[in-house]
Amino acid sequence: MTTVNEEGHRIMALIDGFHRKIDYLRLSVTDRCNFRCVYCMPSDGVEFVPRDELLTFDEIERIVRVLVDLGIEKIRITGGEPTVRKDITELVRRIGRMPLRSFAMTTNGYLLHDMIGEFRQSGLRRVNISLDTLNREKFKNMARFDGFDQVWKAIWKSLEAGLDPVKINMVAMRGINDDEILEFVELARKEPFHIRFIEYMPSSGDYGNTFDANYIIKTDELKQIVGKKYELQPVDETLKTGPAKLFKIPNFRGKIGFIDPYSDHFCSSCNRIRLTSLGKLKWCLFSNDGLDVKQFIRSGKSDGELSDWIRTKIITDKPERHPAGVSELIQVSTVFSQVGG
Repeated sequence: MTTVNEEGHRIMALIDGFHRKIDYLRLSVTDRCNFRCVYCMPSDGVEFVPRDELLTFDEIERIVRVLVDLGIEKIRITGGEPTVRKDITELVRRIGRMPLRSFAMTTNGYLLHDMIGEFRQSGLRRVNISLDTLNREKFKNMARFDGFDQVWKAIWKSLEAGLDPVKINMVAMRGINDDEILEFVELARKEPFHIRFIEYMPSSGDYGNTFDANYIIKTDELKQIVGKKYELQPVDETLKTGPAKLFKIPNFRGKIGFIDPYSDHFCSSCNRIRLTSLGKLKWCLFSNDGLDVKQFIRSGKSDGELSDWIRTKIITDKPERHPAGVSELIQVSTVFSQVGG
């Protein structure tokens, strides 16, 4: 299927078996991370894959170009932590030359400060920075790393560099950081930050290994906490750039978002696929299976064959939804650092 863009050029449209237009790629470039966040990775870390098993930059560029030709318009670079991948600025430069509607990165921010200028010049337009607490000691406990000051500096540097929007991701956990929710909201008063509260999900981090649903704060409760002090006004849905339910607060420069993959999944409007650093194309974050694109192209297949294979598999294999219950999610959950979250 093809569509026509505003300039009158014919472009492909990638439609799955449930009539969803797939135009968003989350691209994991490494499984390594310099943090050990409690909801993401076990305290003793994980066994990282050998570097020669990762997709090379040439392979990533080739796969991404095929996907862009198929209709991918939005790309978000993820990890692990993408900034720990050697020469990541070179990959950002390569992808930044492609005809994309949106090009972004999700990062913990620790190494971002010294890279942000080159990223911006290479075409990166948006950044999501993970920050789960504004308390330095609590940060060390949650990230198992003393990096608060570096992350905080990167947030402001991103704003100064003109990235728009600068999103701050907070995984809200009952009894862990829920006492800071209103402090995070206040960050959006004078600056155009997008503050995004994300429901805690089962994973293979420490809390995931001994999962307790009491850690979950559902979006409805988060909205109530915020709504008791602030007037939350829904933002026009056509302005959305991701899965967050966006709200504005009168006289605030920034916006507040809520992402609820557990309590109110957004599967019916899912427009994304994921390419792991090992070269597996996954249709869903909570899918145990994936298309081994790396082996396919290393076996000598052409771009045309790759394109046909991906299109067919998206139509036949992308599920209608992820598992609904906590127990089912735990069965398929993995270390988020390995799949890009």
